[in-house]
Amino acid sequence: MDRIKGKRATQRALHTRLRNEASQLIQSSQFSAPALRVLHDRLKNCNDGLRVLNEQLEEHLTDEQAAEDYLSVSEYEDTAAATLSLLSYHIEQLQPETTADRGLTMRSDVATPGIKLGG
Repeated sequence: MDRIKGKRATQRALHTRLRNEASQLIQSSQFSAPALRVLHDRLKNCNDGLRVLNEQLEEHLTDEQAAEDYLSVSEYEDTAAATLSLLSYHIEQLQPETTADRGLTMRSDVATPGIKLGG
């Protein structure tokens, strides 16, 4: 159990560092979609690893300890979800718009060579 707790402490520290890094990057407004995507994926992988460690640790806890631990676990999961959503939002905002998204219309009265329209 101590080994799992140690791994979880390391994973939580990484989790916090990645969330802080994401927050600083977004606040700086100096970011690109690839940089946000990398950070998003790193935080998601870290969060997935933390979830596995939480499940492993829970097997060794009493009901009372598990209930107490659940509060802490919920906070980590909630802050990760919020950060991942924020990163996804900014990634989407940086994606190139399609013609339809920009409200542009296609002209249908333009003829191509060798094709006559209307007649």
